[in-house]
Amino acid sequence: RMGSVGGSPMVKRMGSVGGLIKPKQSSPTDGAPGAPVPLGGDPRPRTLDDSISVENSIRKVIRGQNKFSWSMNKYVYLLFLTVVLAMSILNLQYPAQEIAMLSNMSSMLNQAERRIFLLRLVSHLARELVLDDGFSRMSKQTISSALHYYTGELYFADKAVRLGEGRNNVQYGADQALNIHNEIMYT
Repeated sequence: RMGSVGGSPMVKRMGSVGGLIKPKQSSPTDGAPGAPVPLGGDPRPRTLDDSISVENSIRKVIRGQNKFSWSMNKYVYLLFLTVVLAMSILNLQYPAQEIAMLSNMSSMLNQAERRIFLLRLVSHLARELVLDDGFSRMSKQTISSALHYYTGELYFADKAVRLGEGRNNVQYGADQALNIHNEIMYT
């Protein structure tokens, strides 16, 4: 049968797995004209040296394949070990307060963008209330109630960005987190 274990030339030559471990006893009729011939057609008797040479050739093939594999390269292991150690040291040395500030950054930026949007919306509603030209197609009562609501939202978004303290999911505001913000705003 093709593709089976018994069909490979090495197995035919060796005969059985037992031939790899124990040397075959040679009889006086080995090599004689009437002696039985092993499966591979090799009239030579199998010995322990044959099994050792097969084992050595298999080891050479495996060693040759592992030599070019990136996962067996010691420099790859050293690189990954260095990266893991560096990340561990960074994790221990970097204060927890700074990590909390970094995770807070997305919430603070979200509220800062919301503050810009609300500022533009309040400006638009105030313009519409003063001019009353029907640009937004809302009544004066609707515009004034929307202006009152969005002014309050702008106030809360501004407080969240500046002070934080858990307002709108912002734990640390710009007053705590950014020194350059304080230099610009309060000097």
